[in-house]
Amino acid sequence: MRVRSYCMGAALLMASWCAAAQIVECVDANGKKTYAQSCQDEADKKRDIPVPKAPPKPDDSAWRAKDTEFEKRRQERLKAQDRDAAQQQHSEQDVQDCADARRRLAAMETGKQKNRVDPVTGEHISPDGDQAQLDALRQIIQHSCQ
Repeated sequence: MRVRSYCMGAALLMASWCAAAQIVECVDANGKKTYAQSCQDEADKKRDIPVPKAPPKPDDSAWRAKDTEFEKRRQERLKAQDRDAAQQQHSEQDVQDCADARRRLAAMETGKQKNRVDPVTGEHISPDGDQAQLDALRQIIQHSCQ
């Protein structure tokens, strides 16, 4: 099976090599023109037809430069989108922090703050309303609420 496929490949390769041979124009006694690789009758007039060469390869450097510029603009656009998304997320977090800090500050100043749960330990913490907590909340409000 393998030998057969090798023979088939070799036959196709030879056929393509032969197809690239010289083409001639044959004119018989009646003036009929035919084109072939060789004339059938030696008495026919024949004229060699030049086989056109393959066109030269186009210069790809201009396309490569354009592609590089396009890729650079695409990367810049993606970075800008990521930066905008991060800013949007940061601003949303600031709004949420601001509202939360204002609520806690108002509850501490009015004395209506309820026990809160420590997120680390899960214990209930009573509101003592000390000045350090009030200052920390005011600082959060000043930073987040702009």
